[in-house]
Amino acid sequence: MSVRFWLPALFKIKIMDKFNVIIYNPNTKSFEYYDIIPFLLETYNKLDQKPTSWEDIKNFIKKECQYKFWGRCEYELILSDWPTQKHEEKWDIYHQIIMNIDVVTYIFINILTNKTL
Repeated sequence: MSVRFWLPALFKIKIMDKFNVIIYNPNTKSFEYYDIIPFLLETYNKLDQKPTSWEDIKNFIKKECQYKFWGRCEYELILSDWPTQKHEEKWDIYHQIIMNIDVVTYIFINILTNKTL
């Protein structure tokens, strides 16, 4: 028997239940993790017609995150190469989410359906 079949039966493996992005906190003058899943759950629970398919949920995440996080200076960071620091690029939370949209969608759907492996 393959490990793939008996391992989940022996141990309840918890699916990742958060997705952290990096933000800068000007009050503490430090970079911090910010979990976007609570925001998505709160927004999803307020909907009258909830998306159910993978693509619909993925589009919901894109739309809500774009509205909340895209192009707002409090959610932007300047990334620089090291050690020359000749190239800089501005990233916001939305950029961090979009480059991982399939992972975020997977986590979100698993939380909605309360799945464990």
